[in-house]
Parts: sequence; structure tokens; C-alpha cells
Amino acid sequence: YLTNDALIALMGGALADTGIIVIAGTGSIILGKDEAGQTLRAGGWGQFLADEASGYRLGLNGLRAVMRAYDKRGPETSLSKAILNQLKLINAPELVTWLSGLDSIKEEVSKLAPLVLKAAEENDEPARKIVDEAVGDILGGVKAVYENGQFRAGKTGVILAGGVVLHSDFYFNQIKKRVEEAIEGVEVTRPQAPAVIGALIGAASQAGIAVSEAFLNNLVT
Repeated sequence: YLTNDALIALMGGALADTGIIVIAGTGSIILGKDEAGQTLRAGGWGQFLADEASGYRLGLNGLRAVMRAYDKRGPETSLSKAILNQLKLINAPELVTWLSGLDSIKEEVSKLAPLVLKAAEENDEPARKIVDEAVGDILGGVKAVYENGQFRAGKTGVILAGGVVLHSDFYFNQIKKRVEEAIEGVEVTRPQAPAVIGALIGAASQAGIAVSEAFLNNLVT
């Protein structure tokens, strides 16, 4: 069954052929499949045009917060010490040289995301603002997909997937709270099954096989 990787992850994560998935890893995308079989997306346009709420964007905004603090253009932040220590740098201006020497900026900057999430959880003001903005971006994307598709009110699952969100209970819970408060009846969960199960669900649906509870039970047991 060949289709978008995010759609396969959605069907596995939801154990259904409809729903919405948020993938926040190094990059990010929000994708949904509605009751009419229509596929909708928000984001997923790469690091320059999108990738909101991704590990890359969290890390990049963390670096910017460090530079603003260094210049006295923004408040002090615990990220200054945390990021410089992780990168074994002495001062903030050395970040310019560090960035210019990277072969893969997106992947390396993404590795700073856990520091931003930890600082936010500890109520560091700049880090908290970064995470609040990221959560708002995810909410905006989920709402765009939900409101422009034909989803059943009160019966739509929103799956949170991707390394950056699944490795931070704090980030997961912030997103879950905002989305469930803003969209009545949706339930935000972690993936129920891996993408390979989603591929089987998609293949069955395409072949006209009913994706029943019994069918799903056979897949996951």
C-alpha cells in the first residue's frame, strides 16, 4: 500500500482509516483523513517555509533567545548556560562559528529541543514563550485540518507522534490540553500502533475490506 508516510502513521496511530495526526520530530506536519476519504494537511513545507513546533524550530528559537539575552535585547534565560554547556562553547558569539561548521544544521539544531522543553517545564520565561508559540502553531494546524474536512463531531482522534513530542511528557501534555480545550469532542492520544499496521489498514480499505473492530483486533494481537 503506497501513500504518504504521514497518512500511514495516522492509520496505525489511530487504528482507523480516519483521523488527524501531528508529527513533530526534526520537522513537522499535520495531516488528516476525513469521513469522505479526503486527505488534508497543514505544514510539512520544510524548514524555511514551515516546520513550526518541530525539534528544529524549538532549537532554533532557543538559540535566538540566547543571542537576545547576550545582547541585552531580551530577558536572561537558563538556556544560555544549558546550550553552551551541551555544545562545549564558552560564550554566545561562538554559536555563529558552531552553526557555520555544521554539515546538517537542521538535525544538529533539533538536538537542542530537549533543552528548550526542559527549561520551559522549569518556567524559564523565554523558553516558556517558545513552547507556548509552538503549541499554538500545532493547535492552528489541527483546527485548519479539522474545520476544512468532514470529521464527525466528538468522534475524531488526534494522534501526536514524532520524536520531539513523544520524548517529552511536558510537551505532549501542553499540546493535548490546548487542542482538547479548543476543539470540542476530540481526543488527543499517543499512537496506538506502528505505521506498518497503518499500511495494512490502508490496503484493506483500498481493497474494500471493512476495517471492523474484529479486523483491527486481528492486526494488533
